[in-house]
Amino acid sequence: MMRRVKILFPDGENSYGQFEMKGDKPTMQIGGTVYDLETFAATKAVVAVNDEETLKIMQRYGVAARPTGRQTTITISVKESLKDRLQYAKSEERMSVTEILTEAAEEWLSKREY
Repeated sequence: MMRRVKILFPDGENSYGQFEMKGDKPTMQIGGTVYDLETFAATKAVVAVNDEETLKIMQRYGVAARPTGRQTTITISVKESLKDRLQYAKSEERMSVTEILTEAAEEWLSKREY
């Protein structure tokens, strides 16, 4: 099962990643690149997680993790052409579709002062 987490890098940049527990080796995927947790921990990034289990696993592997409020999953319907463009963009930008849409929504809301 993949879990979306917020990543706070030491240089002030923020991103989102996908945490996945496969077998006994958990991984973190950021922009299409997969890292083992030991390698990711070396970045000194802080990960905001939504559940106690993920928090414990991350901390066990040396990742600086802290709890955060729950995130919500939403479902949207789009034209096939937009879906295709998003799939192409995710490959080119090395981001997930969720990251692209979240960034776009946050920019739109900020622009309108919401």
